[in-house]
Amino acid sequence: MDVFLIPFTVLWAGFAVFWTTMAIRQNAGVVFLLFGSVFVVIGLYISVGRFFLKAFGKRRTHYILTTRRALIIRGGSRNAVSLVPGMTRETRARGRRIDVIFGPSQAGASPFMMWGVWANSGLDFLPGMPTAFYDVNDVAGLASALQRQQAVEFRQS
Repeated sequence: MDVFLIPFTVLWAGFAVFWTTMAIRQNAGVVFLLFGSVFVVIGLYISVGRFFLKAFGKRRTHYILTTRRALIIRGGSRNAVSLVPGMTRETRARGRRIDVIFGPSQAGASPFMMWGVWANSGLDFLPGMPTAFYDVNDVAGLASALQRQQAVEFRQS
């Protein structure tokens, strides 16, 4: 989705810098300067900073798949989803990596839902993000674990 996000972030950051520069040049006041500065900081984060945060987070993220749960451990926090029969798993192979998005089974609904465009972009802290394993290097290992998990799920149902 960076194909769509990068032009948006460049426009955002560019307008924020333009706004703040005009506020400074015209002595528009502290309120306009602070307002523009907030948007400049947001623009810098969504343009450049999110890539650094994502890289930092990837080094501290561990994925665990059991027959009952998918766990994501980031630093000291934990995100888990219980795997229930019929739960959707959207799997995407991307070159040498694989993504698996877990979500509730809903007819016609994608696990990406409303915020999916921001998933795995460095903006993963936004509310409503799906539980997912992103950029897993061991494609064969994860595919095998998912098959074993589905076999256990099939036997239990």
